[in-house]
Amino acid sequence: MKAATVANAPRVVFAGGGTGGHLTPGVQVARALAERAGDDGRFLFLRGKRRVEALVLSDAPGETRPLPGLRAPVGIGGRLAFVAKLPAMFARSIWILQRFKADTVIGLGGYGAVPAVLAGRALGCRVVLLEQNVKPGLANRLLGPLAHHVCCAHEATAAAFRAGVRTGNPVRAIERTDAGREAACRRFGFDPDRITLLVVGGSQGAQGLNTLVCDNLGALTPLADRLQVLHIAGERDRERVAEGYRRFGLCARVEAFVTDMELAYRVADAALCRAGGTTIAELAVAGLPAVLVPYPHHRDRHQYENARAFADAGAGFVLDECDADAVRFRATIGRLLEDPSLRTQASVRARAIGCPSAAADVASVVLGQRRFDEGVAVTADDSGRTIDAAT
Repeated sequence: MKAATVANAPRVVFAGGGTGGHLTPGVQVARALAERAGDDGRFLFLRGKRRVEALVLSDAPGETRPLPGLRAPVGIGGRLAFVAKLPAMFARSIWILQRFKADTVIGLGGYGAVPAVLAGRALGCRVVLLEQNVKPGLANRLLGPLAHHVCCAHEATAAAFRAGVRTGNPVRAIERTDAGREAACRRFGFDPDRITLLVVGGSQGAQGLNTLVCDNLGALTPLADRLQVLHIAGERDRERVAEGYRRFGLCARVEAFVTDMELAYRVADAALCRAGGTTIAELAVAGLPAVLVPYPHHRDRHQYENARAFADAGAGFVLDECDADAVRFRATIGRLLEDPSLRTQASVRARAIGCPSAAADVASVVLGQRRFDEGVAVTADDSGRTIDAAT
């Protein structure tokens, strides 16, 4: 097995994604690796053709390269089509990894990671998977036995993998201070004396969440004189959502996409959002209390598991989109917006479950250093078996 070290500078291929929730952790790990390896490290992101992928990877260290066919299959027909294309994507991945002289492949989750991870294992590269959710995705469940390490956001998730280790989910550097909030208010044109609600459905927006908010904006009007909203709606829904806020006389800035999300977290006092693994990890590191609205149509309902873990920690509340009406919407979001002491308490509890060092810890796994706060180093032999050894 090829092992990456600082002396033998890493040549790492990141594969998977399709959404910001998968790609952002990869970008943060690449930055952590670049800090240690300096100019000697080489990094390559394999991506699909979605605009959001280009935006998220625009400032990633290294280079990006499209791999045809990297998109999540929809339905049985889509999965069959993906399987049919897999041999060609595998062969293309072999060629790319050989040309790049990769020693490590990091799977970021999703079907897009499959061909490159299989190719990396076939070529003898170190294989590391990132799992952002409480309930592992299908791709990682299938690829887990091939991985030398599976870096998980949650302890229980790590226990489900033979080579699992809890590192936390790598996220942006987010430090919420008074000075940072003032700078963020200037960025978005907000009044620092108003309560700020961040509404975000993920890197591409969320039509269902947008509709839920638009249908219940009347519930926010009692707070109109002291509330402002930053709503990241996605390109398709931006104008519809903006018109809704205008109709109810609410102060809001509606964006299709925000590249500097760390400022969005700094400006907010509370959030209303989906429950993707990376979103929740960022909320925790930011200490941002939230009302979570899990996406209801995933077959495995993994966002419900994520949301439940966050709420059980006392960091926020769960609002089921399928059962949400005006009364429930007003009671849930109003409770968080109107009670400063509740927000403070939830903020402390959110920060307690955050892992701000996750990117550095994953980098340690990749480089073979593996230093964790429990005083245990995790290493692996050539077969990928995990071995614990006292540091």
